[in-house]
Amino acid sequence: MKRILKSKTILFLSIISLLTAIFLSFIYCLLVSNYLEIEKNQNIKYINTLINSFEENINSNSKRVDFLIKTNLDFSNQTRVKNTLKNLNFDLVFIKNNKKIDFIKKESLDEKQISIIKKEILEIHPDIINFNIIKEINNTLIYISKRQIKDNSYLYFIKQIDVNLLKNLGNIFSSINVQKNHILNKKKDLDFSSKNFKRIDVYTNFNNKKIQNIISFYGINQDFLFSIITKNEATLSKEGKDTIYIFVTIVIIFLIILFYITHLYQKIVKEQNNELENKVEQRTHQIKATLTELEKVNLKLYDLAHTDFLTKTMNRRHFFMHANNAYNVAKEKKDELCAVMIDIDNFKRLNDTYGHDLGDKVLVSFSKCIKDCIDDDTIFGRLGGEEFAILFKNIPLDKAIEKVDYIRKSIEKIEIVTKNNIIKITASFGVADMKNASNIDEMLKKADKHLYHAKNSGKNLVRSRLNLL
Repeated sequence: MKRILKSKTILFLSIISLLTAIFLSFIYCLLVSNYLEIEKNQNIKYINTLINSFEENINSNSKRVDFLIKTNLDFSNQTRVKNTLKNLNFDLVFIKNNKKIDFIKKESLDEKQISIIKKEILEIHPDIINFNIIKEINNTLIYISKRQIKDNSYLYFIKQIDVNLLKNLGNIFSSINVQKNHILNKKKDLDFSSKNFKRIDVYTNFNNKKIQNIISFYGINQDFLFSIITKNEATLSKEGKDTIYIFVTIVIIFLIILFYITHLYQKIVKEQNNELENKVEQRTHQIKATLTELEKVNLKLYDLAHTDFLTKTMNRRHFFMHANNAYNVAKEKKDELCAVMIDIDNFKRLNDTYGHDLGDKVLVSFSKCIKDCIDDDTIFGRLGGEEFAILFKNIPLDKAIEKVDYIRKSIEKIEIVTKNNIIKITASFGVADMKNASNIDEMLKKADKHLYHAKNSGKNLVRSRLNLL
């Protein structure tokens, strides 16, 4: 018992340890991957915010141009047009009217720059009426917006892009730098659509502590413009791992406490086991003695419940229980079954004349005589008063009648000795088989009917549907 308990305890602790290790590994992988996924999604949102802010800043100029054209400004009035255009946030505006070109410039551009810009810009998409593009001209990023005023008349708006503006827009990153060198041999992780750039590629590098993004912008004809390098702390991953470490520490402490409690419990159980085994041994002797007595009592109770107290035969309830079972078996197997109703002749007169003590002797002698004439398989019982019943199995009606007549003759030989007389007794019998009977009650009713016929015919007779005797 002690070895079994110890083995079960070791097995229990081993299973708990294994399940805990598996659970912690699963939780670690699940939480780390979840935190990493959240970190990646947040990083994408930051990149998207930076690009959208940058493009919103650029596109604000385009909105001003659209508004200006919708005001139906009279472009034939050069003085008024120039005064109006000077108020816009552009470095250079020129109007192309057929072959004539008029310039409105700011002091930030000299004649040489204007000449280079003019040559480059007029060669960009000459057949497209309206466009917004970003192009590198003379190592400077230029925003160019072309709008049609009327037939063969166009407005060109030019604005230098200060990429350092991105540093102010990217305050969601811990650091942000602009790089003009094209970074090659990188497999892009993301790409973004844009109205102003031909394409925007993003290369992301995750490690345990840092997140680095290289955002590359490309202009018309897929020409590289510039890259933005951003860095951020991998705070969510760090917080996730810290959370996991705390959780693992708590679980380990819990396991240590569990193992200690188990050890104490095992020690207490051992002490109690020894005490319990002594008590069990004592109680076992007591229980064995009690069970022996209980078996005796149960046998007595069974006899009281199923046996007639005087004649020691089956009582009415016990007889009908066995008779029903015998009928069902006979019907299922299509065997023969015969029921006999018996009544002691003139029993009431004997009781009235000689008293109940003699009546009891008659009942005991009568029952013993019948039990001596039948085998153990035959069902015999007292239904009440001087009325008895027999159930013969596996014999036809004619054979049952022969057996009953033998019993009748045996009963004639019974002698009850009193002080003054020797009293003889007789009995009448009614026999019925299963023919036209759907249950045991109907068989007994038919047998009782034949018994009544025997009584009326002179008593000490056997009667059945065959009337053989």
